[in-house]
Amino acid sequence: MVEKFVRQLSFADFVAATENEDTDSNTQAGNVNLSPEYWWNYNLLAEYRLPNDAGVLSANLYKHAHRDKNERIDVSTSEDDLRSAVGNIGNGDMWVFEVKSSIRLGMLNLPNVLVTTRANVKDSKIKDPFLGIERRFSNFDRGSFGFGFRHDIPEWRLNYGVNWMNRFDGGIKRYDIDDIESTSGDPFTMAFVEVIAFGDITFRLDGRNVTEGQMCRQRQRYVGRASAGILEEIEYMCSGSGAVYSLKVSGRF
Repeated sequence: MVEKFVRQLSFADFVAATENEDTDSNTQAGNVNLSPEYWWNYNLLAEYRLPNDAGVLSANLYKHAHRDKNERIDVSTSEDDLRSAVGNIGNGDMWVFEVKSSIRLGMLNLPNVLVTTRANVKDSKIKDPFLGIERRFSNFDRGSFGFGFRHDIPEWRLNYGVNWMNRFDGGIKRYDIDDIESTSGDPFTMAFVEVIAFGDITFRLDGRNVTEGQMCRQRQRYVGRASAGILEEIEYMCSGSGAVYSLKVSGRF
């Protein structure tokens, strides 16, 4: 399958805006000459259904050929006022290989238990406008893997399940004119229990981030341009929202 996608431009990329997350930067510059990014998607999908409705196995390989990639470029007016803005940095390629499975455990005499797995690996390359090196796309991870299961108990009108996901650290970076950021995080876990009682009233308890994982950011700041390689400081910050639980009740009253 071959498809063409065009990314819609954001108004925020055209005009200057206040920078709220960086105390050393007052504004983010805009770029009125920004062109829409587009890419060609080449997709190859294979799927196999197990006998007796036992599940599905699939593999997906695709490539995105990006044109006029939108990332940050140098719009400085002088060496004393370094500025960057979203601009077109050229052409680049992205590849993703993903495998998924969804299997019922009938072979273990557990036909009401569904196990799902998912894993993918990613890569990309483009020329960085600040450092002149070939690198990965900004904010593009190296891949992830996850596991989940769901158990239905019809005689109790009950079902419950867990989903767990983790990304490969070390790939999520953001390049700017005077700093380089990298992001990493802990695994993310969700769980739920749902029961139908008192006739047709459904009670569902959801838990998000039940293992209280955190996201961490490391920022390398440079004196002047990052291309000069004069490191000024390294910032390290971690944050997390903690576990979040919710109870939903639905039905006809």
